[in-house]
Amino acid sequence: MSLSAGVDLARARLAQRSTRVALALALVFELGVALLERAEGRPGAADRALTGGAFGVALPLVCYFLVGQVTRGASLREALLPLTRHGLDRQSVSYGLTLPTAVVAACFAGLSGVLVVAVTRGASDPALLTDAFTSLWIGLVAGAAYTAAFVGASGYGRRGQGRSWLLGADFLLGAGSSFLAFPWPKGHVRNLLGGDAVLELSWASALLALLGTSFAFLWFGVARNRR
Repeated sequence: MSLSAGVDLARARLAQRSTRVALALALVFELGVALLERAEGRPGAADRALTGGAFGVALPLVCYFLVGQVTRGASLREALLPLTRHGLDRQSVSYGLTLPTAVVAACFAGLSGVLVVAVTRGASDPALLTDAFTSLWIGLVAGAAYTAAFVGASGYGRRGQGRSWLLGADFLLGAGSSFLAFPWPKGHVRNLLGGDAVLELSWASALLALLGTSFAFLWFGVARNRR
């Protein structure tokens, strides 16, 4: 019951016009970057557009926005008060709140990744289908991972400032490839897309690191919220 209540709460908060507008603007931005990269030259355009505008900039901002929507710009604890004040389990409600948000983020990332590849490669490119499939599954994973991390980070700070700290660290530290980049999603997503690897991790290790660190953020944030 607590899990489903969290799911329903997230769905209600995401079903707003502002959510649709934000997703549309992010998609327009991604496609605009894709067109610019294609104009610069088709070789490498898809990789540049995906690691740059799509998954490097738009995706973390979209996930940050979506988590802000479901938490109403507050901390995780405060976001759940309409339900937990009536005795529902905080942990279950937290995970319920995360599920629809992660689905929306993952679907957005997967769809936008495919569109970016289509724009940069063109219908006649023999690598179109392969790259589209690759960007699809990476987008699904990256969207869910970023969402989990931001929800967990919302458990820190009086007003959930932890998610803002995570966003800043992801942009600044995640852009590198040293140990400082390891906890943040950006470097591992970049690795999956064929870019510079954090700590020279393999593709499979980057996937495990992305999922492990992101869901660790979620677990620690939810655990803190239980107290």
